[in-house]
Amino acid sequence: MIILDTELERESETPLYEQLADLLEKAILSGELQVGQKILSEDEFVKKFHISRSTVRLALDILVNKCLLVRRSGKGTFVNFKLHQGLKELKSLFEVLVNQGINCTIEELSIKAIKPSKELSQKLLLKNNNNKVLSIERKFLVDKSPIAYSHIFIPFERIGSTNASYFEKQSSYLVLENIYRVKIQRAKQLISAVNASSYIANQLSITKGDPVLFVTRVAYDQDNQPIEYLEQYYRSDRFSFEIEMPRNKITYLYNQEE
Repeated sequence: MIILDTELERESETPLYEQLADLLEKAILSGELQVGQKILSEDEFVKKFHISRSTVRLALDILVNKCLLVRRSGKGTFVNFKLHQGLKELKSLFEVLVNQGINCTIEELSIKAIKPSKELSQKLLLKNNNNKVLSIERKFLVDKSPIAYSHIFIPFERIGSTNASYFEKQSSYLVLENIYRVKIQRAKQLISAVNASSYIANQLSITKGDPVLFVTRVAYDQDNQPIEYLEQYYRSDRFSFEIEMPRNKITYLYNQEE
């Protein structure tokens, strides 16, 4: 069934603009309308559903406010569905997208052994700076459009192998846990906003200087040793992080008197 072929219920207590907004949202979340796709014009919606232009605008306003649609002057209205990642548990980006039912493609840019810098050695607590690490550069694409670029560093001394082929187009966490039997216990992560460099802009198909979300993360194994260092850049127009914050009960009032 094509969602947007559903007729609006004229006798329903739900306003027509809310019904249309609901249909469009379902079409976006189901993938019927793809990210970046141009939707019907206001006039086309008027003819298709036999409703007024003001009803169409109200429906589109709802989805624009939800960041599901974006209006581009002189071009029309486009699907702007943002992917999101919750921060309640540790997962790789690949795992997050797969769990959301999103068809994600990993494009490998580089997999090689490198000599770590002094800074990288410190982050991974390497005993010997001459010990090499596995460097993995990759892009994540949804509907053939890049959403994130990542650079992963894994110390060979922790996995006891220099075979990099296992990591090709796979979640590094899944490979570490299932191939190398490493139990990833926890991670320390920092999220910040930065301007895209020329290199990052090229990888993400954006313009140099555009804002991106920058994540650095150190993952630790069962012995509390760093097993992976990650630098990841996300397109801020395509991705967001969701944090659930419980509030502890405060049993006293602050004294505001001087």
